[in-house]
Amino acid sequence: MIALTLRQKRLFAMLADGATHSVIEIAMRLRIADPRSEIRNLRNKGVNVLDYWEAGRDGKYKRYYIPR
Repeated sequence: MIALTLRQKRLFAMLADGATHSVIEIAMRLRIADPRSEIRNLRNKGVNVLDYWEAGRDGKYKRYYIPR
């Protein structure tokens, strides 16, 4: 089993819930100032965090998720 911090465990649970999440959604829900660095840390620990670009009103942004 991979050793995750409490913050990483909460992020893992959110990303694995079957939905996709933007950085803003993650920051607001989990109160993580820089979710992208925590996503990078999860990936470095071997967690398969996927993302894709989505077009919005003001430009593109990424949505993150862990496949089931």
